[in-house]
Amino acid sequence: MPRQIAGSVAFQGKYVKRSINMETIKATREENRVLNAGRFFRVPSLAAQWAIYCAGLLALTSIIGLNIYFERGTVENYEIKLLEIQTDIVQKIFDQDIIALNTVLEDLRITAFPIPDTKMVDQRLRILTSALTGVRTLSFYDARGTVVASSRPELIGRNFAHRDYFTDMKQGGDAGTLYLSRPFKSVLGPWVIVAGRIIVGPEGKFAGIVNATLDPGFFKPLLRAMLYAPDMWVNLAHAGGTSFLMVPPRDNAEGADLAKPGSFFTRHMQSGRDRNVFQGRASLTGDHRLLVVHTIHPAGVPMNVPLVIGVSRDTHVIYGDWRRNAWLKGGGGLLVALAFALVLLSVQRWRYKSDAEMARAAEELARRDHFLRMVMDNVPAMVAYWNAENRCEYANKAYQEWFGKTWDQMEGIDIHELLGDALYAENEARIRGALRGEAQVFEQGRTRADGAIGHTLVRYVPDSVEDGVRGVFVLVSDVTELIVTRHELERRVEELHLLATKDALTGISNRRHFLEQASMELVRAKRYGKPFALLMLDVDHFKAVNDTHGHDVGDEVLRSLGAELQGTVRTSDHVGRIGGEEFAALIIEADIENAREVAERLRQKLYSSCIDTRTGPVSYTVSIGLAEYQREDDSVDDMLRRADLALYHAKRNGRNRVCCYGEF
Repeated sequence: MPRQIAGSVAFQGKYVKRSINMETIKATREENRVLNAGRFFRVPSLAAQWAIYCAGLLALTSIIGLNIYFERGTVENYEIKLLEIQTDIVQKIFDQDIIALNTVLEDLRITAFPIPDTKMVDQRLRILTSALTGVRTLSFYDARGTVVASSRPELIGRNFAHRDYFTDMKQGGDAGTLYLSRPFKSVLGPWVIVAGRIIVGPEGKFAGIVNATLDPGFFKPLLRAMLYAPDMWVNLAHAGGTSFLMVPPRDNAEGADLAKPGSFFTRHMQSGRDRNVFQGRASLTGDHRLLVVHTIHPAGVPMNVPLVIGVSRDTHVIYGDWRRNAWLKGGGGLLVALAFALVLLSVQRWRYKSDAEMARAAEELARRDHFLRMVMDNVPAMVAYWNAENRCEYANKAYQEWFGKTWDQMEGIDIHELLGDALYAENEARIRGALRGEAQVFEQGRTRADGAIGHTLVRYVPDSVEDGVRGVFVLVSDVTELIVTRHELERRVEELHLLATKDALTGISNRRHFLEQASMELVRAKRYGKPFALLMLDVDHFKAVNDTHGHDVGDEVLRSLGAELQGTVRTSDHVGRIGGEEFAALIIEADIENAREVAERLRQKLYSSCIDTRTGPVSYTVSIGLAEYQREDDSVDDMLRRADLALYHAKRNGRNRVCCYGEF
């Protein structure tokens, strides 16, 4: 009894139904194989076949070589792009930090000199030093180089006229320039860079300098954040060639001279370009590196010299995978060439075994085979037939392409060999069930021959007869687009959830979500007796900010406040914008004194900082009201009311202060 493949597949709302005789397919393919061997007798000569083989081998070698070459370029360009992105990020952040530092020095130069009260100025310098990350010392020098005011009392009265940075600023004489010194070891120990501004007296003469001593802490966190691979290093240097900071640290890197003839640093500075890419042996570490060098010079800040940042990776690591792939491809190409040579020899042997009778039958057999192929290869699904021994007796074109194999490779192949250990183990129970006569229908994700992940709906249909099951029809439909669409809908739902809980301007919780969190904390406090406090704050004179600078600047102030509030509290605490310029925070498992410390730290932080806007630097203060959870509180509204009263009291008593409920 001939075996039949019956496939029923949906296509554009209709069904294509075909019945294929398996014995006919097998006989046709066997006859065609013999006939094709007979055709070789009349077509190419032996020499022509070997010439074609050599030409194909040359083409294959050229393709593999070009592929390896272009892959190397792709790897290199990708890594250069990553390094350039890192330097762009660092440049922007350094620009902001240098602009902020220059603004502080300019403000001190104008407002604090001449010094009316040394103690008051020293205190202000200490406050600013603690607020500016990485700034070790802020000092005023008189015209003779003597420290007259400083955030470090031990420096007051000492004379530093012999220091290069003092001499350079005194000789430079430009009050509008930010001067950066070469890195050097300070009297207090670590390597530092001095950033300073010249003070001009009433008669236009040099009256001294105000400077900030920067240690590696000013730059190290940012440089460390740039390291996305273990083999990377980042180096920050003065434009004069002196290395200041290297992350990860290397022995003798601090203070090393990079401006050696022919070094990457020298070539970069001589080029006059802001950014260069180099590849070769690095003079600082001695290993082979891919290096991106970038000059940092913020626009709008006149500086005597810029800083130079270098970001690099070990080329041995970068090209490691490429080298392995090159060997694999070269070896694979050689194996393919040998395989084709063996195939050619085998075909030529068949050439002498054919006869003219087979040639006359070729056209009819080819027509029959073409008909069967056209029917099944154009069905928009994968169709195959596996016998009871799990050997493939038929697979249409879609099925072959999915697994990346030709029919000659598919015919007779064992299903375990085709699927591989992992996929076979996943489907073994289903295959055995189908061979017992039990139809199987399931959804499965599979990896295509090109590496892409696809999703399929699979049906195993038993080929049942009276004496048992002779094989299994496999019908597979590609449902990748449906799965992708489902995942996209899930992602959209998640986005809508974020929009419902986050404040659009500041990115922190909106009023509704904050109050939900507060209600949950209230329930938890009642159950477990844990203390917590509610903090409410409001921007002082916010209407004046909007009226003076515009509503877009007011929005920047609110975004800045939201970020500072989020950064001041713990990750376990909750913050939110509850309306306009009003913000709130829940300080979890904290009494009123702990909450007061958090509030005071936030208030001082905002008081001593300013933000850069399109209209210039803007400073602002906040008033803060605190309320502690009480056992008799029935809802969050009770705490909100007390915190709001405390906030009102802080506003009424001069603003820029923290007030706790019950202390007035």
